[in-house]
Parts: sequence; C-alpha cells; structure tokens
Amino acid sequence: MESIISGNDIGFLINKSKKEEMTNLIAKYMKSSIWNKASGISIFSIEDIDLENGTVLTPKKFPNSREVKASKIPSIIYNTSIQHRKENIRKLRNLLENPDLNFFNKVNRYKQNMIFDILATDCATSHFLPTHYSLDLDTLKYVLEEWEQVFLLPVKSPHLKKMIVISKCNVSGSRGCMISLGEKVWRCKKEQVVNRVLEIIKDKKHFIVKGISPLKWQGIKIEARMYVQKTNEWGVTHMIGKNDYMGYEYYFMNKTHELTAILQEIFPKTYLHIIDKFKKYSIRVCSYLEKYLPDLASCYLDFLMDEMGNPCLVYFGGWEQQEWLARLNEPSDLIQYWNNALNQLIDLREEKVREGNI
Repeated sequence: MESIISGNDIGFLINKSKKEEMTNLIAKYMKSSIWNKASGISIFSIEDIDLENGTVLTPKKFPNSREVKASKIPSIIYNTSIQHRKENIRKLRNLLENPDLNFFNKVNRYKQNMIFDILATDCATSHFLPTHYSLDLDTLKYVLEEWEQVFLLPVKSPHLKKMIVISKCNVSGSRGCMISLGEKVWRCKKEQVVNRVLEIIKDKKHFIVKGISPLKWQGIKIEARMYVQKTNEWGVTHMIGKNDYMGYEYYFMNKTHELTAILQEIFPKTYLHIIDKFKKYSIRVCSYLEKYLPDLASCYLDFLMDEMGNPCLVYFGGWEQQEWLARLNEPSDLIQYWNNALNQLIDLREEKVREGNI
C-alpha cells in the first residue's frame, strides 16, 4: 500500500456533515495562518476514501482551498470523526491497521467504565474520580440503600442527557426515590425502585457512579468542560461552563472565559485555586491515559462540581463532537483548537522528514 500513500501530505479525517462547514471556516478566517503557510493539507471524510484504488476522492486541499478530483491518502491523519455505519467502521479499521499511516486520535469515543477503571489505578487521577461500580442487581440494591444520590452513566453514549439520576425522597409519606432521565421523572416507593430502573435502562449498558448535588449558579446546575490538547506537552486550551447533562433549555455560557467569571462570582476568594485544580487534574488525566492510548492528542473532560467547587469527572471524550466551541460568538477559540491540531500534524511531518521516513 506504500504506493498509494502520499508521504508528504497531512490530513484531517472529518465527519461528512461537517466537511463543507469546516473548509468554509478555514477559508474565511485562516488566510494568514499556518493553513496557508503549510503545504499538502487535505480535509476529507471516510466516505471520500476509495480503498480499492487507494485514493481520497474530492478532498479539500489547502492552501488555496481548492477541491481536487482525487489524491493519494495522506501519510499523517488527524481523526476528528466518529463512525456509526458498519461499512465506514470497517474502512477506518483498514486504515488504522496500515503500518505506513500515522494517526492522531484513532478513536474519539471511549467506553466510560474502561476509562474510569484506568484512572482508578493512579492515585493522582483517582482523587477526583467518583466512586463507581459495574452495574449488577446486588450492587444496585446496595448503593440505593447507602447513597443519597446515584448516577447511572451510559457506557458508550456521549449524550449524557441519558444519564439516570436517582435521588432519595419521600413518596406518599414513605421512603422512596425520584428517578430522572432528561425531562422524564418517576417517583417510586423504595420497593419499586429497582424494577423501575431496570425497565428504564432495558438492554443499554450503564455503570454506577456515586452522585453529587451539582453546584448551582442562578438556579442552574453548572457543568465544566475542559479542552485538553497536546502540542509539545499537554495543556488546557479552553474552559467552558454549560448546562447539558442535567438540563435542556439553558444555552447561556458560550464563551470560554465565562466559566472563570461564574466561578469568580460564586467563589470570589478561591476561584483561581479552583480553576488551577481543574487544569492540573485534567492534564494529569490525559498524561496518564496517554500510557494506554498513545495516539491521544485532543480530548475533553466534563465535570460536575460540588458546593466547594471540587471537580467530579463524569465524561471523557476525544475530539469534541457536540461542538460547544462552535457556539461561540467569535470563532477564535474554535480556530485555535484546529490550529493546535494542525501544528501537531506539521510537527510530526517535520520529524518524519528529519528521520528520513518521508
């Protein structure tokens, strides 16, 4: 397959639905950036790849933002996509198995119980990791008895609106629980809770996490998303506050600085310490996971916070798919995110050139 790979080209594998939008963004805002200083940059989707002929069909090429009929497969690829269709998954797997191709972010969706289990083996990353267990009937009964609040997190789904929240409460004057799944709410007596939970989850895989009462700001439950990328070393590039897992109607925090502003309002004396805690912990998580996921280059971590501002990790993902950064009023943060990834591609290409591998 060596003959079909363009050794000097680099590329972004992108979701088909985002190809035109992303290329337009680059053409509009990145005219004087590294996108026009570097050569041989392709943007393409998995559907564009013709494995039989070893080509990428109609990729967008930079600089000059032109579309060509076909080109060879770039030797260094940054994967920003998630594949759902079986034929596309097989196609991506064929690419990943090719020893002549170099990938950043081979995978962007992870089994969350696997991630939590890995992090639990490191003292530094386990510190803000909530207590968690595999889901079985006996364990579920135990935590419902012992904990005030229980989260059932989906193993695979990146949409944590599918997180099930179980909270103890009074039901008709007796002990019971309130079960929440998005906007759906059930109130059950104690003896009904387990059966109701099993009806809700059906055959979907979940795992058990010890719940917390999330920090609120102006009555809204706050979540923090930390974007972490590796250039020369791991660093937090952006921070946003949002209301996603435990609410639907509020899209009120769209700028990266607003998490800082909100924490400053809630914790005027300690907000800098809290932000520093988030950053250090996020970097430690990514550094530790890199031992198990050596291709990891861009990722995000979602946290809830307790009333003291301590982070409680609830999700780890690769390249962001929900595009919270794209909701910013100004595109500068999204552009920086992509520029950081392009710099990684360019640096690896230069390294391969120095080593004589290209």
